[in-house]
Amino acid sequence: MIMDSRTVLYKLKDYKSPKSKITQLIKKNELIQIRRGLFETDPSAPPYALLSAVYGPSYLSFEYALYWYNIIHERVSVITGAVFGKNKIKEFQTPFGFYLYQPVPKAVYPYDVGIFTENGYSWQIASPEKALCDTLYKAPPLKNVFELRSFLFDCLGMEERVLRSLKNNDIRFLAPRYGRKNTMLLLQFLEGA
Repeated sequence: MIMDSRTVLYKLKDYKSPKSKITQLIKKNELIQIRRGLFETDPSAPPYALLSAVYGPSYLSFEYALYWYNIIHERVSVITGAVFGKNKIKEFQTPFGFYLYQPVPKAVYPYDVGIFTENGYSWQIASPEKALCDTLYKAPPLKNVFELRSFLFDCLGMEERVLRSLKNNDIRFLAPRYGRKNTMLLLQFLEGA
């Protein structure tokens, strides 16, 4: 279970020195410090479920979500999340893994995000279409559909049949809201122009 330092201190209030007890619990691996002021009691907690607790509000997206949905096949070790209202990329190395948070436009942030629950943990994850648009948003500028194809199929390792199985209406809704040529090229490619 994820707990902040106030909650941990409250649970240990009957000890003479709650802060010393926290140190003992950390040494015995009964309490894992994720980052300053944030703890987890379960060493086997799924890393992706901790994304929003580490830094947020955020949702799983980019390559991590594409891998989650089997859209790309190369294993992704960095847990990638989208945030808005932040100016720069944030990184956190924790006992549960490396987390990378990248900003997306406020205009797209609330759309096409689902909530998953597993073993008492809940987290948000972008839809496959949104994860792809988020990935294209942060990618280097692409000049044309040929470069887009190269990025999708060669760099990301997507298969065209998987790309064509995505919901065009969702991409049609999202793509213009990013204000980037990359997402508009995706829409152009899917609509066959």
